[in-house]
Amino acid sequence: MDRSVFIEKRRHKRADRVVPVKLKQLHSYFASDNEKFVNSRMVNISMGGMMVVFEKPVSLDRESVLEAEFILEGKELKVAGIPEWDSKDSGTGSHKMGFEFMIIKDDVMEVFRHM
Repeated sequence: MDRSVFIEKRRHKRADRVVPVKLKQLHSYFASDNEKFVNSRMVNISMGGMMVVFEKPVSLDRESVLEAEFILEGKELKVAGIPEWDSKDSGTGSHKMGFEFMIIKDDVMEVFRHM
């Protein structure tokens, strides 16, 4: 199999945006501390989700529902979602996570449409 061929599976176009993001675990089947915010930064975003990077290791289980707070295009936004994937960059030691949006309000959707 030719490994140089990459098939794009994303449904939505990504926009590169680097902004601080505060993540809060809203619900988890396994964790009990649901009020703790974790600071991260968004590196790209689409209508379906975003990629965030953490400078320190974080412990968010895959069964978590998370709330993300960030400022985009001058507006304070909140979205709910779930961790879709995570990985560690062996070069920098940073951790990355794919965050899939579950609930997007109309005002947030309007900001996304104008990115």
